[in-house]
Amino acid sequence: MQRRTFIQAGAGLAVGPILGGCSDDQKSISNSPSSRTGYQPKAARLQSLVEKMVSFGPRLTGSDSHKRFIDYLEQEFQALGLSTQRDPYFLTLWEAQRKALSLKTSNGDIDIPVDAYYPRSGPTDEEGVTGPLVYVGAPLQYLSLDLTDLASQQAMLSSLLTQLPSTISGLLASLGSGGVKDAIALIELPLLPTVAGIFYPFLTYKNDDDFSINPLTDYKRAWLTSLATMAPIVEAMKAAGAKGVIFAFDSSAENTAGQYLPFLSGPSEIPALIVNRDTSNQLRALAGKAEATLTLTASVRENVQTDTLVAILPGVSDENIIVNTHTDGQNAFEENGAVACLEVARHYASLPLSMRPRTLVFSLVTGHMAPHMPQANGFIESHPDIMAKATAAVTLEHLGAREWMDDASGYHATGRPEIAALFHSTTPIGLAAIQSMRATKLQRLLLCRPIGVIFFGVGAPFHLAGIPCLAYITGPHYLLAIEPDDGMARFDAVRMEEEMDLALDMLHRIETIPALLLKAGDSAVLGALPLPAL
Repeated sequence: MQRRTFIQAGAGLAVGPILGGCSDDQKSISNSPSSRTGYQPKAARLQSLVEKMVSFGPRLTGSDSHKRFIDYLEQEFQALGLSTQRDPYFLTLWEAQRKALSLKTSNGDIDIPVDAYYPRSGPTDEEGVTGPLVYVGAPLQYLSLDLTDLASQQAMLSSLLTQLPSTISGLLASLGSGGVKDAIALIELPLLPTVAGIFYPFLTYKNDDDFSINPLTDYKRAWLTSLATMAPIVEAMKAAGAKGVIFAFDSSAENTAGQYLPFLSGPSEIPALIVNRDTSNQLRALAGKAEATLTLTASVRENVQTDTLVAILPGVSDENIIVNTHTDGQNAFEENGAVACLEVARHYASLPLSMRPRTLVFSLVTGHMAPHMPQANGFIESHPDIMAKATAAVTLEHLGAREWMDDASGYHATGRPEIAALFHSTTPIGLAAIQSMRATKLQRLLLCRPIGVIFFGVGAPFHLAGIPCLAYITGPHYLLAIEPDDGMARFDAVRMEEEMDLALDMLHRIETIPALLLKAGDSAVLGALPLPAL
C-alpha cells in the first residue's frame, strides 16, 4: 500500500494524493452542506435517548435486553416513516449468573472479591472447582515488543502472536513437575503499554488545537490487551490441565470492575475470572500456600435468535449511502451508535424529499459481542441489491465518551474528550472528512487511513468490499464494562451533540459527490491483497 501524504491540523491540504487525478470534480466535494437545515440533534435529546437505551439493561448479543432494544429501534424508525426489515441469525447464548472466589489457608477461609468474568468460559456447578492456587507469572512481560516503533505496528502484532505460546510454555516449565495440573492458575496481565502513536503512521489529518495528543500519549486499554492475549493463555492453561484461571489485570479496582473481556472469545472448557492489581498482590502472596475454589455459573441456551435491523429512507436517487453500526453492547457507549443512527434518520426525515439526494440505508447489525457472527458481512451477503447501489458507508460507534486515565493518581477523569479516530478509505471521501473536521472543529479527532488490513470498527467489511467508507470510533478504558450506572456518569451528551454535527456534515458533503468520484482510488485494494499470516 503506497504511503499517503501526512497532514497535520492547520497544514495545507495535500489534495492530489487523495483525489488521485480527479481534480476537475473537486468543486463537487467542496459544496457547502445543508446539514443545518431541518431537525438538529441536541444534547438534552441525546441524553434522554441514551438513558432510554441503557434502561433495557446490558444488551449482550441475543439477550432479552438486546431483543427489546432492537424492537424499540424498529418502532422508532417506523414512526419516522422508514421501512424496516430484520435479518435473523442464531447463536448459543451464554449468560453469567454467579461468580465467586474463595481461599482456604492455614489461617482460615477468605472470600476474594471478583471484578469480572471471562465471557463464555467453562461454567461450573454451584460448588465450583477447587485446586491449589498456583502463580504462573506475567507472560506479556517476557515479550520483546516495541510499542513505540510507530512504523511497525503490524510487525508488533505478529511478534506478539508468535512469542506468546513459547513464553507461556517457558513459564509452565519453570513451575516444576506439577505445573498447573488440577490447579487454579493465577496469571498477571499487565496492560500493553500502547501509545497514541499506533495511529500516527496512518494519520491523514487531525484536530487537536490544544496539542493534547502526541505519539507517546498513553493509550493503554484493557480491551486492547485482551484481544490477542487472553484466549491463547486460557487454551494453554487448559492444555496443561488447570481447573480454572484467574486473570489479574494491572489496573485499579474501579477500572477492572465489570470488564467484559475478551468480548469476542469463543467457548472454553475451563472457567476464568478477572481481578484487579490489588487483589492480585493478595493472591500472589498466598499462591502455593492456599487452596482456591473458583465458581462461575452460567445459563447456556442453544439456537437463540438475534436480528440485524435494516431501515430505509428513500431519496431522490436509488443510489444509497449506508449508515452503519451495531446494536449490542454493555453500557452507555457500547453501542450508542444505534441512537446516533436514529437521530440521523430523524434529521433526514425532517427534510423534504428534494433535499435527500440519495436513499439512506441504516444497517444496525447484531453479533458484535459473540463469536463467529457475520455482523456487517452478514448484511453485505443478505443485501446484494443494496450493495450494488451503495456509493458510500458511514459507521458511527461509541459517541459521547470522556477520557479517563488509570495511573498513579488512580482512575480519574482528565476533563478532556476521549481520543477519537475517523478511518477513511483512500479515495476522495477522505477530503470530505477533512472538510467536515475543519467546518465542525471537533477536537481530539484523528483522521486515519487503514492500518494495514485493519479498518477499525464494524464498518470494515464495507471498506473491504470496495465501498468508500468513513468510520468514527472511540475506545475508552470503560468501553466494554458492565457498570452499576451503565456508565452514564462518564457520558458527555454535549460531546455527542458535537459528534452528531460532524456526522451530519460528512453525510451532506458526500451525498452530492458523484459515485465514480467517491470510488476513485484504492478503496477495494485491500480486499484483493492476501492477508498476512499472523
